[in-house]
Amino acid sequence: MIALTIALALLTVGCSPAGTVSKNTVESVSAETVSQKEVKADDYEEVVIQNGDRTITFSSMPQKVLCCNLYSAENMVMLGLEDYIAGKNVPASKAEAPLPELAEKFSSIPEVEVSHENAVALDTDLIIGQISAFQESKWGSYECLTAKALTATP
Repeated sequence: MIALTIALALLTVGCSPAGTVSKNTVESVSAETVSQKEVKADDYEEVVIQNGDRTITFSSMPQKVLCCNLYSAENMVMLGLEDYIAGKNVPASKAEAPLPELAEKFSSIPEVEVSHENAVALDTDLIIGQISAFQESKWGSYECLTAKALTATP
């Protein structure tokens, strides 16, 4: 149930135009998710996400997430899930900066250079990014990451 909530929130918030999330929204979402962190592992139900021709099944909540772009990392932080982020991509430019109200929490999240080797080395449960991130020349293809037992979703 929690993973479904996360997935739906990421899809919903991720589709918002940049800069439209207010500070009040960030605070209210974070406050709601604090109580969700108290859910025990035994309470987790299997979650199946169908995204295009890919089906991803979660039997437990991902504990280590690689965020391949700024927006996925912002969404995780806004949901109060920053403790689950194992790494985020190194910004491509100075314009790629988190919302000001998220900057403090972002400072503690490790930055990771884009490469398949780094994605595998983090030993994550889930990799979130745009479809363009999942190429051999970037974080690795779906097939390559799946072969290493990593779950990737755009």
